[in-house]
Amino acid sequence: EYHNVGCEVRMVRKDQEDHKRDKMDSHLMMVTQKLLSTQDQLMSTQDQLTQMSKQNEMYKSQIDSLIVSSQAENYHMKIISESRHAIDLVARDIIFKSGDLDGQVCPVVIKMTELDKKKMDSAEWYSKPFYTHKKGYKMCLNVDAAGNADGEGTHLSVFLYLMKGPHDDELRW
Repeated sequence: EYHNVGCEVRMVRKDQEDHKRDKMDSHLMMVTQKLLSTQDQLMSTQDQLTQMSKQNEMYKSQIDSLIVSSQAENYHMKIISESRHAIDLVARDIIFKSGDLDGQVCPVVIKMTELDKKKMDSAEWYSKPFYTHKKGYKMCLNVDAAGNADGEGTHLSVFLYLMKGPHDDELRW
């Protein structure tokens, strides 16, 4: 019965009870040593488990941080892509077909220059007034290169303003 704790004595069954009785102190000492050894191993294993758990939490935190960074980077790349697309659209000549602009009858070409500088300066840009058609509605175009309201800093904002014109009394509203 005590071979698991270090007793190496072999005997016939009938002598076992006498051996147990005679060597009880010795067997108790072997069991105590085995228990202490097992306790040391358990504490060492618990220390290793604690270390691994801390390391696992650190890795989890790093992974979570990388995921958030990746999502933020994807979001910013999307905004940059959308902004570039909007800038490309505005950077092209904006053509409005209208009738009378400063006495001219032709399509109106509105060209915005120095868009990057205007964006950095958060400057707004207004076109000269134009009309939708001869004796039509008077309008002007407003571009905020740095964005406006919810789009501030991330989008290009373009507004079309209806202005008071000389033919308003004759037009249908």
